[in-house]
Amino acid sequence: MNIAIVSYSLSGNNAALAARTAQKLGARHIALQPPKPLTIPAIVVQVLFNLTPKAQPAAETLSAFDAVVLAGPVWMGMVATPLRACLRWLRKNTKPYGYLTICGGADGPNPRIEAELRRATGRKPDVLLVQHIRTLLPDEPKPTREDTSPYRLTDADVEKLATAAADAVRVGLA
Repeated sequence: MNIAIVSYSLSGNNAALAARTAQKLGARHIALQPPKPLTIPAIVVQVLFNLTPKAQPAAETLSAFDAVVLAGPVWMGMVATPLRACLRWLRKNTKPYGYLTICGGADGPNPRIEAELRRATGRKPDVLLVQHIRTLLPDEPKPTREDTSPYRLTDADVEKLATAAADAVRVGLA
């Protein structure tokens, strides 16, 4: 199966996860880039007002693939805004799809992700894997946002998380 793993990453964590997962699957990694770097205030406005920033390459480039797996952060409980154009494209193009993320997790699970993906695409994702940075940190003291937000994945973290992601994609897209 010809799979595209499309990522957006503000910190680099999701880009590393996507690139290594693509390598493990023999898939193509496509890194989305907005015209200018996003700032925290811009992200808040985009999430609150349901805006979709332009990003390159355009979502239409996904038509060359049999399946699409998106990888990106979760912002305020929502899929990162640069990936929204891909979600809209998937609504019109019923290819198998999935969503992978490595996010903080200090506040617990992100129960709205699957509902948002369903709403945006009109269907349930074939693969949904939400992994948390908090699981990479010591249990005590309990990790907070101040601990998880600045955390950058190590090579060992990327390998562990990408192995789980590749296994989830293999099962979900089988």
